[in-house]
Amino acid sequence: MVKAIASLMLLHIWAIEEIKAERQAPSVSRTECTTPCRCAQRLEKLKKHCQMRVQTAVRKQKENGKLAQKLLIGTITSTAGGGEQTSTTSFLLSNSSPTRRETLETNQAEIMSQLEHIIAMEAQYYAILNVSATSTDTTLDGDGTQYNTGSITSGGFTVSKTTECNTESPEDTKEPDQTTLSKKQGLKDLKLALRVKVACKNGGGACSAASSSDKIHITNETDSKNKGTTASTMNSQNTAVAFATDLQIVNWKSDHIDSNITALANALTALDSIPDLTDPAAYTADAAFKQLVATVTLNKPPTTELTGEVLDAVNRACADNYGTSASELTTKIWDPLNEQAASYYSDKTIKTDQLKLLTSNQQLTTALGVALAKAINVKEASKKECNLHGHETDATCEAKGVGDNCKPPCKEVEEGGKKKCKLDKEEAKRVAEQAATNQETEGKDGKTTNTTGSNSFLINKAPVLLAFLLL
Repeated sequence: MVKAIASLMLLHIWAIEEIKAERQAPSVSRTECTTPCRCAQRLEKLKKHCQMRVQTAVRKQKENGKLAQKLLIGTITSTAGGGEQTSTTSFLLSNSSPTRRETLETNQAEIMSQLEHIIAMEAQYYAILNVSATSTDTTLDGDGTQYNTGSITSGGFTVSKTTECNTESPEDTKEPDQTTLSKKQGLKDLKLALRVKVACKNGGGACSAASSSDKIHITNETDSKNKGTTASTMNSQNTAVAFATDLQIVNWKSDHIDSNITALANALTALDSIPDLTDPAAYTADAAFKQLVATVTLNKPPTTELTGEVLDAVNRACADNYGTSASELTTKIWDPLNEQAASYYSDKTIKTDQLKLLTSNQQLTTALGVALAKAINVKEASKKECNLHGHETDATCEAKGVGDNCKPPCKEVEEGGKKKCKLDKEEAKRVAEQAATNQETEGKDGKTTNTTGSNSFLINKAPVLLAFLLL
């Protein structure tokens, strides 16, 4: 039964397609961040949110891997000792299949790629803040009649310090979530406005060049604001914008950015789908798993529809066997598992501890190797015992009782004044040798012959070692 459910579960888990992020621009937008500082703050929060979710997924997969190793060690150890492992073990183990690792690796790579874009945009928004500046006036003095010999005094640039970065906009006071990521991010275009302003007497009257006080003032500005419009004339009372243009910092397209945000959101959702093996909902809520419970635990046909009383029975079986909370699952599965003894390699020797004391990947990996080796040895020893004694042992002979029931290769012996049916090892050996001779003879007659001999041990080890390497 355990093998059957394990096989069905593995088929189900491997049939699940890998979850990948897709790209499609959102239709709803957040409130626009109107300044570079606000946009940089928004991207910073978005970056930290993504990093936190990636770290959670990596940690979850890492812990799942350790739990899977423990489950496999416990399963092999129980099997080697003649016991049975519950169907929960098989399912939880299968849930740590390569498909889950593929989901993590693929979507983590997508997220890291998108984070590179976010970090680059954030840096450029801050860069715009650092180049936002206004020059002090460059002046041209009057020389009495005209300006051709008037003196020019050069001004300098002063970086504009903003205080808006000390606070957040209402849109960005809350932490981002999946709803936030399902929208366009409302990011301001990365442009830098350049303006050249001209004034006569700095708005103090007409300029006749009659005296050195009749100055023409020229000012340069760079910032992220609207570039404004140029004036057709220079009014003596106002500063006129003589030149204005936008400098495009990068050639980003808003639809491309929005599509990237969608891919980012989908990749994060895919990471969230990695199950937490300490939560019973990771498997009891799975429709395919419930179908398996109905088939294997309740002996229902695989085509049984899970409705009504059948579904109620399945839900009760899930609750009884696996619990409905992490604490119940711990009591029913993890605590007994952690109490099991496991042998592992350490400092060139084999040590034995409870599974709960094995915390490193090296300890768990070597413990799995030891468990596999022991399981193979037990199987081979059992096979040799069967071949040697013709499938009979002292225990099976004793169970037959005395008298006519005690037949070769068993025989009656007297121990402590009582008759017992015990295995006659010489007779058992003769029976086994005769069986081998008969098998060889059948082979010469064209019938099936077992030619593996001692090689069967190596043949049996191959799939086990492959399973060990693929874990």
